[in-house]
Amino acid sequence: MNMWMIYRILLLFFCTFPNVPAPLLLRKLSAGVSPLKGIAGHFAFGIHEYVPQSCKYVTILRAPVERAISHFDFARQGENHYLHALASAYGASLLDYIRSPQNIDVRNGQVLLWAGIGWGVHSGKTGEEILERARGNLLDYFALVGIMEQFDDFLYLIRRFFKWDIREYEKKNVNLQPTYPKDLPAATLNAIAACNRLDQNLYEDVKKAFNNRLKLYSG
Repeated sequence: MNMWMIYRILLLFFCTFPNVPAPLLLRKLSAGVSPLKGIAGHFAFGIHEYVPQSCKYVTILRAPVERAISHFDFARQGENHYLHALASAYGASLLDYIRSPQNIDVRNGQVLLWAGIGWGVHSGKTGEEILERARGNLLDYFALVGIMEQFDDFLYLIRRFFKWDIREYEKKNVNLQPTYPKDLPAATLNAIAACNRLDQNLYEDVKKAFNNRLKLYSG
């Protein structure tokens, strides 16, 4: 079984059972491949524990306010999105969507993913403890962490670090009717930011480190 097939099966599994861990599935799939070149998909931190070889993560973060707004747009417009009913309900607003108990993904969702503790499963830890765990994981286990707003720079560093010849790419799953932050009231933006304080702190850390690294390798 090749890496692409593993990717497709894992992606299907996570889309079908988004709240079910897949360590046994991953172990079974990876057992027939030696060595794995890579696994791509939407994973939380911790999947490396089920890969039978040493590995590093590569990921990209997005500005939290823009990410939350985009999440709402996709859920509202995509009939197959798991939160479509919530986003498209009569009278539902962006803030209703962000604050809904059903949708913790857009409230510090990036910190929760990279802390490796799961959405809504805080293990009794405070927000600051979760943030510090995410920071530590990014530092110790990630070969490269980029930011969406500098995607071309991210690809430049990918080429430098891994010698991957990626020079052209095609945008997919692009929102055709996006909501822009500049068109929203300041009160709404501030409320979204308040719901994503931990994500914003992590994003600022990553952005600073990323640009320092970019400067180093662009000289």
